[in-house]
Amino acid sequence: MTVQLPTDRDGDVSIRPAERADLLAVARIENVSFPQPWPYEAFDRFLGEPGFLVAVVDGRVAGYVVADVTSSVGRRVGHVKDIAVHPERRGEGVGSALLSRVLAVMAAH
Repeated sequence: MTVQLPTDRDGDVSIRPAERADLLAVARIENVSFPQPWPYEAFDRFLGEPGFLVAVVDGRVAGYVVADVTSSVGRRVGHVKDIAVHPERRGEGVGSALLSRVLAVMAAH
């Protein structure tokens, strides 16, 4: 399911499951966002998981989130593992939109 949300710039943000074609953009955002970034291969392992979502603005990946649900002491617990937004898109609500959507996805699982 794609969710359309307004941004402060030209386009809308569309949130959808990550695809293999998104991985290079995700890795680039990761590299500019963190001093110890995840390697490309780490994202590849999460492809197809319901908690790996990307935000697309004007046809380009603007951010991503990786989350999962695990068992802990007999309960299912959601865990946001990684979230980042391209520096040029920060402050536009992209990260908040990603977090809101992934929380809904995790609650459904």
